[in-house]
Parts: sequence; C-alpha cells; structure tokens
Amino acid sequence: LNSPLRTDEYKKIAEILTAETDIYRQQIVINQGEKDGAYVGQPVIDEKGVIGQIISVGENTSRVLLLTDVTHSVLRNDVRVIASGTGHTDELTLDNVPRSVDIEKGDLLVTSGLGGRFLEGYPVAIVQSVSRDGSNYFATVKAKPLAALERLRYVLLLWPSNLDMSKV
Repeated sequence: LNSPLRTDEYKKIAEILTAETDIYRQQIVINQGEKDGAYVGQPVIDEKGVIGQIISVGENTSRVLLLTDVTHSVLRNDVRVIASGTGHTDELTLDNVPRSVDIEKGDLLVTSGLGGRFLEGYPVAIVQSVSRDGSNYFATVKAKPLAALERLRYVLLLWPSNLDMSKV
C-alpha cells in the first residue's frame, strides 16, 4: 500500500469485503479474522493514515469501526484533543477544545498512543476550520480525515512491535 508510516510494527494487508457508510453507521468488513491473528481494538490504517479499529472478530472476517463513525474517538498528539466521528466520511469534530489552545487550520492531527488503542505518531486528519466564539469556553474545530474512507479497497492491520508474531 506504499505506506510511508512506521516500520517497527508488524503489518498485514486486508481486503474490504463490504462497507456500511451512512450517517448512522460507518463500518467495513475485512477478510482477516481470528485465524489471521486479528483482534478487537486492533488499529487499521491505509497508505495515508488511520481509518479505524476492529470492533468484532469472526473466524475469517472482522468488522472495523471507521474513525468517522459517530461513536468513535481518537486522541491528537502533543496538544491532547479528542477527534470524534460525525457520520460523514470527510469530517471529524474535535471535542472540548479550549478557545485558547494553539490549534489552527492546516494542523496535522496524529495519534498520541494514549489509551493503548492506536500506536503513537500515525496521521489521522488535517484541521479544516477553527471557530472561537467569544460566548463559548470551547472552540469549534472541524477536521478532514487523511484516509479516503469513501474509496477504501485495501487496508493494513497493525500489531505492536512487542507482540510475539509466531502466534499470529
């Protein structure tokens, strides 16, 4: 997939079998399951960045919750913010961002590694707009995912580098 991303984690290509991408559900099903070493919570990326994480695993397939799903959240590195899905494949919102925080249009959002779900340093999105309304304590921030979520065909599953790969 021409991934320019980190080389210290084990990666495996998966093909997308089906996609459910409406405003209420942003999920895909991939052709890697328990027999392939896939696990719940496993990060999934494409060549540009994070697309989501596995939420259920069958013997031969797994279901991936896309980061744009309304129930999904990702942390940004350095300035810690939570990016949440909006139900649209081209938009994330950043929740509870103080007006005074140093975030501007064009900033790259990357995973922080906090929480143990996503490994640190993977690209997620680019900030598209920041609105600082004086009557609100928080800024309204919108971001565009780097991954082309509406055109996915192949993705990469990631395993942490400290995992014994003889068991996968």
